[in-house]
Amino acid sequence: MRAATPKEAKGPKITQEDIDRWNNAANKTKEFDKMFDRLSKDLELVVQLKSRVTTLESKQGDYATKEELLKVTIEQKNTKVLIDGVAKEQSWLKKELEKLAAQLAKFDCPTRKEFEMLKSRVDALENQLSNLKKQIEGILQKLKGLKASPGAGGAD
Repeated sequence: MRAATPKEAKGPKITQEDIDRWNNAANKTKEFDKMFDRLSKDLELVVQLKSRVTTLESKQGDYATKEELLKVTIEQKNTKVLIDGVAKEQSWLKKELEKLAAQLAKFDCPTRKEFEMLKSRVDALENQLSNLKKQIEGILQKLKGLKASPGAGGAD
C-alpha cells in the first residue's frame, strides 16, 4: 500500500484517489493470482480426468456389455442342464455296470491267475506228448530196422 505524496515534495503529485486505484489494482491482481492458481489446479484436474477417460475407453473393450453377459448367463444355464442330464446318465450307467458285475460274479469261471496256471500245464503236457511221440517214432524205426534184417539180430 502506498501513501500520499507529501505536499512539499517535488515531482508528480500522487493523490489519495491514485493510491486507492493502485490498492484496488493490487487487490485485483491478488484475486487474479488466486483465480489463476485455481484455474491451474482445475486444468491439471481436467488433464487427469482426460487421462482417466482415455484409460477407461481403452479398457472398455475388455469388458462385456449387459447383453453379452445375458447371453453368457443363458449359455451357462443351458450347459448346467446338459451337465445334469449327463450326470443322471452316468448314474444310470454306473448302476447297470454294478448289476452286470454282480451277474458276472455269479458265474463259476477261473480267475486270470487260474487260467494262466492251466495254460502253462497244458503247454507242459503238449511238450511231454510231443517228446513221447518222438520216442515212439524212434522205437518204431528201430523195429522196422529189425524186421528188415531177420538174420542179423539172433546170435547174442
